[in-house]
Amino acid sequence: MDSSFRASVLLSIPVNEVDAAVEESRKRHERSFDALWGERYKAGIVIVNDGSSNDDFEVARAVLGEFLTKNNILVLHNQSTPDPDHPLLGLKAVFTDNEDVYEMKSVAGSFYVRFFFKQEDGSEVVGTAISSTHAGAGVSPSSARQATVSNFLKAKGPELLNSFQEGE
Repeated sequence: MDSSFRASVLLSIPVNEVDAAVEESRKRHERSFDALWGERYKAGIVIVNDGSSNDDFEVARAVLGEFLTKNNILVLHNQSTPDPDHPLLGLKAVFTDNEDVYEMKSVAGSFYVRFFFKQEDGSEVVGTAISSTHAGAGVSPSSARQATVSNFLKAKGPELLNSFQEGE
């Protein structure tokens, strides 16, 4: 009368089939950029170190990431061995300290940026490399380096943004 029954069904599914289904779902969602981010961003990108020292790369990556985000290109993450499903932006930045000018730090920076991604068939498409040398100054070595990257982006930013359109 006031009783209930519990019934169970024993089901067995091979672990490798579950893992394969989870992996396929993850890849489908990562490729479906619009489903994740809507209209806010035009693209998502992973910035990888193309040969800079870690300190130089991190300074350049931070300024470049901010620039890309302001231009509706989402920097998904930064890592040395990224997931190949995402487009990649290879960045090499090398800074050289110069003599102080009026108690300011002066820096020259050489930059090499290339855009590349994998197509559905696994082939790699590489955009034109953008290379340039610029100088900057600041009250500290860090601010001088940031100014140098900003000067690079002022000069080469439109060209860099065009490489995203070419890759689509």
